[in-house]
Amino acid sequence: MTLTYLLRESVFGLITLGYTPLMAACIGGNFEVALTLLENGASANYKTKLGKGALEMCFARLDEENNMFENKNLCLKLAELLLQYGADINDVVDNERMTLLMQFCSISIELSSFQAEVNLEVIKFLLEHGADPFKKNGKGETAIELADRHNMKDEVKKLLKEVKQKYFHPIEKTIADENKVVKEIAIEATGIKSGCFICYK
Repeated sequence: MTLTYLLRESVFGLITLGYTPLMAACIGGNFEVALTLLENGASANYKTKLGKGALEMCFARLDEENNMFENKNLCLKLAELLLQYGADINDVVDNERMTLLMQFCSISIELSSFQAEVNLEVIKFLLEHGADPFKKNGKGETAIELADRHNMKDEVKKLLKEVKQKYFHPIEKTIADENKVVKEIAIEATGIKSGCFICYK
């Protein structure tokens, strides 16, 4: 059983769960595949039926225990790529209508020194790329108010107060037809070409 076969089966397994190839690329940390998909029309804002999007999946890589430094850099690189292709940094990511900024500002568990450093770096990244600290969740709370839960609330609140937006990205318009197949492309992986559908369902 080859590595290419395992990768292909992993991707298509995710697709059957409502994940797009772009999401699979973000989960797997494959920047080149993500770039190819976006260049060929993949939606940066499409969500699964559970409301999960590619941008959120980039940051899920931070939970990986191995190669934490590389995972952090790859996470931010993929996130910046998605933002350049119209991902909405202020989109809600859960049933409580929290944004990514809100989630990272309200972490209440004790973090290791490395986790704390990454957490603050991600908050700074989100703010610099346009995350809104004044947007309210389903309970009417802003990221600034939620920061009171954080075990480093002083540092978090300082970032929320001082960091200004540096990068401005256009937001992709919502796709109306979720069943639309954009196009079929060929992705070259380890020298073998395999067909891959970019679709919205």
